[in-house]
Amino acid sequence: MLASYPGVWGAGEDTAMAPLTTGINEMLATKGLSDIGALTGFGRRYLADMRRRSQATGWPANRPPLRIVDKMLRNLWLFGYIQLLLPRSCLVHVVRHPLDAALSCYAQPFGYSGVPWAWRLQHIGEQLRMTHALERHWRAQLPRGRLLTLHYEE
Repeated sequence: MLASYPGVWGAGEDTAMAPLTTGINEMLATKGLSDIGALTGFGRRYLADMRRRSQATGWPANRPPLRIVDKMLRNLWLFGYIQLLLPRSCLVHVVRHPLDAALSCYAQPFGYSGVPWAWRLQHIGEQLRMTHALERHWRAQLPRGRLLTLHYEE
């Protein structure tokens, strides 16, 4: 729905952010925070990759998207990295009633490598609790307006 607005490109459930975390972890392990400016390189690489991907879907090359919508489930878990790489970024976190979310996950044939916790109701419940705790953490840590929570049912 957001991608229907001018200047907004819908990347779908994109996986471009997750591989960058390995490079960031390696950099932090070897250099610590002494080269924090190097993070901007990771952010530029991500944005360049998103521009290429948007152009591959027909987005005009002379007008890069102003906003990117990435619906990947793990983005809340990567939000610390996202804030380091894209400090002006915001996350819209859509939550569903826990029972609806659990049954939806359980009914989908995600495949073990895609969403390994979706195979057992107990694991789904644990994932939902951890996600809720992580949302509370980010809400407490980030400036107001960086994390917007929307309720799916509303």
